[in-house]
Amino acid sequence: MPFRRRVVHGVILLLCLGGVLTASAQGENPPTETPTCDPALTADDYISRGIEAYNAEDYETAIVETLCAQAADPENPVVYNNIAFYLGRLGRTDEALETYAEAIRLDPAYRSALVNRGDLYLSLEEYASAIADYDRAIEVEPSGYAHNRRGIAYFNLNDYAAAEADFAAAFALEPDEAVFVRNRAAARFQLERYDEAAEDFATAWRISPDWDVPAFGVADSLFAGGRYDAAQTAYREAVTRFGGSDSVNARLREIAVLRSAGLVQFAAESASEAISVETAPRLAALARLGDGDAHASSVLALDVNADGSRILTADFDGALNLWDGANPEGEPIFSVTTDASVATAALSPDGAFAVASLLDGRIVMVKDGEIVELLGVNDGRAAGLAFTPDGGLLATALFDGSVILWDLPTETQIGRFYIDNGEPMVNENSANPVAISPDGALLASVTDDRIIRLWDVETGENSAILESERAVFSLAFSPDASLLLAGGFSSIAAFDIASGETVDSAALTDIVGHLSYSPDGALVLASGGEIPLTLLDAATLDIVTRLGSGLLVGDFTPDSARLIAGGTDESVPRSAALIFEPFSASLAVSAKTLQPITAENAASLELLAEAPVNEARGVAWSAESEALFVGSANGVYRFPLDGEFGALTALPFGTFGVFEGRPVYWTNRSENGERMIRLYDLDDLNAPIRSLSLGDVRATAFTANDEAVTAVVTRSDGAGLVGVEVVRFPFDGGAPESLVTPEGLAAVLAQRDDGLIALAPSVRLGESLFETAAIQFIDAAGEVTEGIAAPHPYIDVAGALQRDAVRAIFFSADGNLLLTWAGGAIRLWREDNGGAWQPIANLELSGLATEVVLSPSGRLLAVLAREEIIVYTASDGGEHIQLTEAVRLAVEPIPSSGALRFNADETMMAISTSANTVQVWGVAK
Repeated sequence: MPFRRRVVHGVILLLCLGGVLTASAQGENPPTETPTCDPALTADDYISRGIEAYNAEDYETAIVETLCAQAADPENPVVYNNIAFYLGRLGRTDEALETYAEAIRLDPAYRSALVNRGDLYLSLEEYASAIADYDRAIEVEPSGYAHNRRGIAYFNLNDYAAAEADFAAAFALEPDEAVFVRNRAAARFQLERYDEAAEDFATAWRISPDWDVPAFGVADSLFAGGRYDAAQTAYREAVTRFGGSDSVNARLREIAVLRSAGLVQFAAESASEAISVETAPRLAALARLGDGDAHASSVLALDVNADGSRILTADFDGALNLWDGANPEGEPIFSVTTDASVATAALSPDGAFAVASLLDGRIVMVKDGEIVELLGVNDGRAAGLAFTPDGGLLATALFDGSVILWDLPTETQIGRFYIDNGEPMVNENSANPVAISPDGALLASVTDDRIIRLWDVETGENSAILESERAVFSLAFSPDASLLLAGGFSSIAAFDIASGETVDSAALTDIVGHLSYSPDGALVLASGGEIPLTLLDAATLDIVTRLGSGLLVGDFTPDSARLIAGGTDESVPRSAALIFEPFSASLAVSAKTLQPITAENAASLELLAEAPVNEARGVAWSAESEALFVGSANGVYRFPLDGEFGALTALPFGTFGVFEGRPVYWTNRSENGERMIRLYDLDDLNAPIRSLSLGDVRATAFTANDEAVTAVVTRSDGAGLVGVEVVRFPFDGGAPESLVTPEGLAAVLAQRDDGLIALAPSVRLGESLFETAAIQFIDAAGEVTEGIAAPHPYIDVAGALQRDAVRAIFFSADGNLLLTWAGGAIRLWREDNGGAWQPIANLELSGLATEVVLSPSGRLLAVLAREEIIVYTASDGGEHIQLTEAVRLAVEPIPSSGALRFNADETMMAISTSANTVQVWGVAK
């Protein structure tokens, strides 16, 4: 890999360490006055007094005292060495060098004077002179110090091999000196021998366990050597020991991106099949175009050329980037910015140039990184774009319903298609879609009368008319040119070109502004408005899977094995263009012998396994921990811990959960706009056990015997909120049972094995609803029992005191503990004999948390912050429980709900991250 000189923690710096004199400008200190000396004192007396003054940092007095020693013994080299040293401390370097020269003249083998003068030359960056003095000192008597100092001089002359040899000699002489082996690590780093550098940094850290530099040096070396998994672990170990920083968080994020490039290679080797109806549900975003900073705003247009060698992306701010398809994670081939937003863009089939339609109506061409304007302002409306397959012609559909054909090699118009004998017909749509068939014979365009016209590209004749029931915003020919898809308001229609008849249709939830076929004709890609990027079965137009909610446009590579998608990556957040592939992965943690996570070993948590999952949103364990279930943008993945992932279903976009290894529930906004609860068997995720529209589902919890789910739902009549109910939804087909109607909304809910329900309702004040910190209890019979009126303190919101709203409630598995979390405070409660709940622990959080999770036994508490997980251990002290921080784990930014869960025996915890991965942590025996 390319050598990286940028290092997070400054491990590779100029190695002027310890005992270096500070050289300031000559003349800042006046000459020392001639001293008045006591003849009764000897030279040794004055030498000692000079040293005492030096230790008190009174360098001027130190010189005066030692000048008296010189008067008493003018031929003593120690006197001249000490005076020179003190002069150096005062920055009087010229005088110091002259005085060192006198000491060495008096005793040419005086090692201390040689080393000290070498140190002064080193501080002055006169490295050759320093090396000469260290050479003579080492000839007199080798020492670790002299070898280390000479190594520093060589290092700063970029002679890293000589520096390494000196640092090695220093460490051999003094093997307990951590700085010597750390310096050898620095030299080996510069020689790009990263594994050896990492070993040396590790040795330095073992010698000096409280020194943070070698700890981070291990990680830096592993990172530079391309060992991203090991580097990630090393950074996390260092952060756990010494604390994190913005630079380390940036490096961890960079590792996640760099690792993704390796995951792409892994996916290519393990799943070379094309993206198909069968493989599409397990797509994962395994890489990012560039470094993720190429676009400052949402990617609105994207195109891949005919052989996949070039990828074009364009954004709302007018930036266009061309990428190397063979190295999409590298730097763009070119990056240019127009002065208007890009509405759509197209790449010539050979990848030689790009064309962009701007929202101000102009069409521009980008070639060799230069922008050329092709057409003037088009009434302030963007034009549709389409290339012929050979790249020789570009069709631009204008707002007046006409289509211009451009000969791009000459940048001239060669034809213009009009409607009704040459009279233009205005298209009032904001989009002007146009498509050219894969064989280059037909061109399709649209006008606002919902008429799709097919044109013969060679003759310019209108060869057919297709009538759409709705306004059309996008067009796409099938690869065999037998079908034309038209995307409109909440629908896709498929037209048979030979007959002109509509042969199929699909219902979506918003404007379909983008359509394309996979090159093999198996899939259709659709997006637009609020529609997540959606893959449909081309044969039936049934939805196969949906990708991330922030993705707006996409295109397939020519082999149909990759999908490039663009939009806004909400997890970073930053604009993004991602590379998706079908993958096969295993968590494979069953080979590990694990032990429960306890107060004693919690700090030993290690990353046991990791797998790619596109936009992971939640995790849950099966009852026996033999499988992990992961909710994602694609659906629910099932990862058996002893092999490759199992069943997956492309469930609709919604909220994911698994309880006690039993049914999965998925709440979603269905195609008709209603909120649903859908229940699935974990052994058969392809068909729900039950589906029922209950209203707007706010929170859910499973009953102890897993025979029903309890849900808090709100109901409206179209004009506004009507009411809130706590509903029990049985699995056996029975009707939902309304248990209670709490006051206001309720956003969090928990249920104990004996049927006790705890929820945090809102209160109504006038016409408004306010969330509150109160806890309400409902027993198994549906009766409201005494709750907790104010489990959390008031907070000051805009100058008014309000209760801090409860964001999480947990019962421990035995039901003895109740956790409540509101804002910056976590509290644990225990039920007394009278049924009242008493506070037994309080934890004030120092930073912003996104989720709080209690382990089944109540012995562990995990707090999820933006880029780390803090695990606390709970020790029972009778009336009170002590919560103690055990470990901090650095992670990618994580989703805010269901992102972490402990398994039943607390040997593992699973985390879903927004870096498109799911992780399993545990403690190995």
